[in-house]
Amino acid sequence: MPLTEIEILRDATEELNEAIRNEFSLQGHTLTGAAERSLQAKIIRSGDRVDAIGEAVEYMQKLNDGVPTSEIKVTDQYVRELANYVTLRMGYTGKKALKVAFLIARKHMMEGMPTEASSQYSKTGERKGFFKAADDDPSNKTEQLIDTGIDRMMDAVFSKQQSETV
Repeated sequence: MPLTEIEILRDATEELNEAIRNEFSLQGHTLTGAAERSLQAKIIRSGDRVDAIGEAVEYMQKLNDGVPTSEIKVTDQYVRELANYVTLRMGYTGKKALKVAFLIARKHMMEGMPTEASSQYSKTGERKGFFKAADDDPSNKTEQLIDTGIDRMMDAVFSKQQSETV
């Protein structure tokens, strides 16, 4: 039963991160689980203020927002990373993985990311916007945790106030 702002925010951010992990997976982004494991929140108190700052690996933002064709730069490193992706996603290795990686890179240059074909990996039909989708999901109880936590915190303050003034 959290009674401090920090405890309330810790519970709320855990709930929100779980909703993000779920939506990320539903959209078909999960491969190794590294992105999901990177989700964390820092709770920072500064004077009378308490802030929750969400953190994750940088590429999650690119997956969430997409990448326009103008930002796609095909380099050796890009193709190697795509080949690794091809191995993880499709099971191809060696020259076959490189060939498929080159084809994907070409498609990225024409369509940006995500590509239209990548929707085959999504259970929702979406491949972008998982942060907002997670926040909007009715099963996400983040706001309820905050509201309930603040109510309990205020009840405790009020209760203490009443007992001191009697």
